[in-house]
Amino acid sequence: MAPYGTGRTMVNIHGRPGDEPDRARTSEVYARLRRTKAAYDPHNLLRQGHTVSPEAAPA
Repeated sequence: MAPYGTGRTMVNIHGRPGDEPDRARTSEVYARLRRTKAAYDPHNLLRQGHTVSPEAAPA
């Protein structure tokens, strides 16, 4: 099945995914997830399973 794989982890399957960026399909999706998390849950209170951390506030 290698020709059909993306090289990324399928998070909804049991197991351990790689690092946080591996949980999104592309770097753009990962950035959007972090921005959304920062807007709606900046203190990361809502987390279960394979979470994505909120984007850090600008310094």
